[in-house]
Amino acid sequence: MKQLLLQSSLGIQFNKEVSKGQCTVKVQTKTGKRAYTLRRYTYPNVKLSVASPFLSWENLNCCNGWAYDKGYLLTAVQEGKKLYAGSTIGLQSPADIEKAEAHLEEIRSTLPDTCLAGKEIVTNDRSFPIYICRRGQLKDYFNLEQVLEDYKRMGIMFSAQDKRILFYLGSIELAQFATGKPMCYFHCISDVELMATGLLLGYPLESTASLILEDQT
Repeated sequence: MKQLLLQSSLGIQFNKEVSKGQCTVKVQTKTGKRAYTLRRYTYPNVKLSVASPFLSWENLNCCNGWAYDKGYLLTAVQEGKKLYAGSTIGLQSPADIEKAEAHLEEIRSTLPDTCLAGKEIVTNDRSFPIYICRRGQLKDYFNLEQVLEDYKRMGIMFSAQDKRILFYLGSIELAQFATGKPMCYFHCISDVELMATGLLLGYPLESTASLILEDQT
């Protein structure tokens, strides 16, 4: 039986199917009557204990893997849907930097006291990366022991060292992730960094588990 988890404003669908103890979420787009699958997320069909307004398939829709509403990333944190959102302002000429900085100040001026905005690390001179995030740390919003238990339910085990790293990443200020230290969230080098990034950006635990399990096979 197919369950529609999300249909985006740009026509992207997240469809879930369950078969033989496994769940598969297909990210699909349609042309006429034909559906094209852009990505599959497969994970064990088990009940998880972590439930949070900051985790959703709607957030995963903005992972930059297909077309999405970029305006979502400029409002989701303030609306309580995400803890952290990174976005990019394109630069066509050096003069555009002043415009981008002015736009960032406009965003800052509208934020509630629970949120922050700033500039992320720059990876090239054609973009002006910005972020909006909640104040606090991952551990303020998630029970990390509970998160680990849910991953265990999905067949993913972490070493004692992995757990120490997760709790360390869970204890730094969310805004620090914009600096690329102690980890670069858009270039994860380990499963535990991938898990921390999933929490930071608000992706379902199931989708992150799928990536980890896929890498293990």
